[in-house]
Amino acid sequence: MTLCEKIYAMLEIEDIVQAEELIRNSTLLSDNEFPDEDRMRTSYMLAKLFFKKGKLEKSLEWGFISQKFSEKSVNYVHYSNVLTHLGWVYLCKSEYNNAYDYFQQQLLHAEKHNNISLVEKYYINMGSFYKYMSVFDKAISSFDKGLEINEKTQDFENRIAILIGKGNCCHSSSFYEQSLQAYQEALSLSERLDKKKNIADCLSNIGLLYKDQNKCSHALEYYYKSLYLTEEIGETYSALITKTNIGNIYTKMQDYTQALKIHKEVYEYCVENTIKKGIAKSLNNIGNIYYYQGLVTEALSYYEQALVLFKELSDIHEIVAVQGNIASIHGSESNENSNPHYAIELRKETLNYIIKLHNPYKESIEHFALSQLYEQIQNWELANIHLKEYYRLQQITFDEDVKSRFHSFTLERQIAEKEQQRVLAEKESEIAQLYYEKQKQENELLKQDLMHKERELTAMIERLVQKSQFITTISKKLEEIAELNRNESKREIYHLIEILESRSIDESERSVMFLQLQSVYGDFMKILGERYSSLQEKEIMTCALLKMKLPSSKIALMLGVSDRSVEKYRGNIRKKLGLPAGASIENFFENFYDKE
Repeated sequence: MTLCEKIYAMLEIEDIVQAEELIRNSTLLSDNEFPDEDRMRTSYMLAKLFFKKGKLEKSLEWGFISQKFSEKSVNYVHYSNVLTHLGWVYLCKSEYNNAYDYFQQQLLHAEKHNNISLVEKYYINMGSFYKYMSVFDKAISSFDKGLEINEKTQDFENRIAILIGKGNCCHSSSFYEQSLQAYQEALSLSERLDKKKNIADCLSNIGLLYKDQNKCSHALEYYYKSLYLTEEIGETYSALITKTNIGNIYTKMQDYTQALKIHKEVYEYCVENTIKKGIAKSLNNIGNIYYYQGLVTEALSYYEQALVLFKELSDIHEIVAVQGNIASIHGSESNENSNPHYAIELRKETLNYIIKLHNPYKESIEHFALSQLYEQIQNWELANIHLKEYYRLQQITFDEDVKSRFHSFTLERQIAEKEQQRVLAEKESEIAQLYYEKQKQENELLKQDLMHKERELTAMIERLVQKSQFITTISKKLEEIAELNRNESKREIYHLIEILESRSIDESERSVMFLQLQSVYGDFMKILGERYSSLQEKEIMTCALLKMKLPSSKIALMLGVSDRSVEKYRGNIRKKLGLPAGASIENFFENFYDKE
């Protein structure tokens, strides 16, 4: 088995520790004998697995390594996936600017390769990005753009994900009808594709939507449907969560008998399968049911059992919540077995846990509860100390909230500016493209016009040549006839010949021809004259006619000179242009004009 095969085998079973150690101890990353494809694939798989395990720094490290190798690769889809992955890592680290930048790089990469599926992926990422930031209007807008593109890609699995994301954002914004519509479309599509896991998720989301609207009977209907399906496909963890939600709805409906039954079923399953956290949560939920019924002794029993397990799990958040419940019971004046001194000890212990969470708001609440308890035992001094601490922490909470809002606002503004710059860049690119297309069209029209004029010029010259040849032929015939007639007749015939020859090509026709020549070869003649200033006007005209590849006889007719004069012009031109003997003047003009 090769080194890469060993690494792939370890990654397949998610043995990331051994895989990372094997890669680091090998020359895989440094030896160029290994293909970049293997190096980028192994590092990317490792980055994804570290992300799955919640080890974000490690995921980032291996993501950068994969990016380095995938930049050289022709596999641009893989490079896009790496950029997306890095964006998601930064998103989970709440480093929104970095996440945004990587998602933008992914978009540019997708557009560069004109890959519409990757553009669709970008809008899914941006929808999730804004959802994380709780900027739900922009999240919904991004998901909507993703749905538009999905109409073209027809990637139904992506469509389900987009619809669920949009449904979540609409739900969080209290747009319940739009949320329900998105969830139901996702549900319908999942059923059509027979994606049972997706069906169960959609049903659960709809149940939660109804729960938040206090439509408990509807919530139960959808939660039960989700529960039956998750049990059918063996999604045990999802089934336990759904069943817990069902128990909590019964608690909310004050149907304590049914709530107790459900939570005890969850508890028994967790005990049977040694799911310690599930056991602790179930005990806490059962304790809540007894507490709401006023059965504080039973509630305390379950709370205390839950607390022991949460402490074993070192789950500080749950410890704080459960210990707070126990302290509330012991400190309640309505409880005939209340013990405020014990409640104070519990609150102090809870306060020490909260300090570890660095949460001023929760600290303030605990100080307020302690001030109330000290008032109860008439220890006014300590009551006052904790009350002052409560107000101090409330002020800190307020200040931090203001800072957080300001930071959020600043971040939104920065991202909006970046988005605006991107849109402007896109518009500038579009304008440049339109200008290029317009210029291209205009150049094409000019080219066609020039070709048309050139054809007209050629036809005009040909007509003039034919006319001249015709008159020359008639003149020769008349000369022959004149030789056969008497003197008076000869004079008349020679007079007629003079008239014909004078009309062979008159100056007005030449002027028209020269104007047409100027319109077709004006630029050529101007540049030639500027570069070779010693060329005379008729020599420049000769150059233009030579460029048309006309023979000397036709050039002579056009200029109204003899063939010998044209040959003289050609010699002068060759000399002034510095052309060696044997070099083609026509080829020189062709190359000269191409360069210009």
